[in-house]
Amino acid sequence: DVGNPYVANIPVDGDYDFDVFKRVFFSTNGLVKLFSLDYTALASSFQIENPEVFDTGYATFKIKNTGSKDLTISAVRINDESYEFDLGKGINTRILNASDNDLVWVDIKSSGQSFQTDDVVKITVEAESVALDNNPYIFTNSTNNFFVEEAREGDIKINRPNSKVVQVDAANSEIYLEVENTGDTTVILKDFYADNENNTFVNKHYISGSPILNPGQKAYVKITDSLIPFDPLGTEHKIGVITPNNIKDELLFTSNYEDFKISIVEKVELFHLKL
Repeated sequence: DVGNPYVANIPVDGDYDFDVFKRVFFSTNGLVKLFSLDYTALASSFQIENPEVFDTGYATFKIKNTGSKDLTISAVRINDESYEFDLGKGINTRILNASDNDLVWVDIKSSGQSFQTDDVVKITVEAESVALDNNPYIFTNSTNNFFVEEAREGDIKINRPNSKVVQVDAANSEIYLEVENTGDTTVILKDFYADNENNTFVNKHYISGSPILNPGQKAYVKITDSLIPFDPLGTEHKIGVITPNNIKDELLFTSNYEDFKISIVEKVELFHLKL
């Protein structure tokens, strides 16, 4: 330590800031010291896997909770600059449950910042867990340095056979969509809309999957705040989904009542017998 004696590192009154040992009681002369043990620091950890930063203004990576405590992901920084981000399964809470994993999408473009191919970057993630005293334990993990890549082609598709519009009553309908990532790169489903991109739905529930999809992954989404009337039956509307990079797909839909069936009755010939 630059040649300083060890006593130079002793804090005032010997009040060290430990991660595991928490001060409970110090006697007046400091001869008696009592500590409690808080294993939060030992039980809180995560890994960053498959980090990628692209020259079109976004980054993706997988985050894995390798500890036994739930974590809240509080910040994502690239080269020490903070950016807006979304989790897939934890999109509304940013919580990563113990032993679980999730996908992370980082929005670089909206900040006005950009990276060029072969720029050197490093991703740092900040997480919080709850310590023994109910205070947050905040810690970080970082990737090694790596190069920015040229963005790969993305594509998404609404799978018609597994999508439908259900007419609940004359005024209300529910939309069910299966969306598949058919491209070569991770995508995030930003908005679902009716007829045009400005007419977006608000109430979306992911029955399976999440808004962030790796290539080949699917999400099944239920939309309950239908902005447009599908009544009477046979009325058509265009339903679409779009990503922040303007990758989109649209299909025309009509509605039907749940479990609606058409029965065909065979023609019956009637014979009148004359007596």
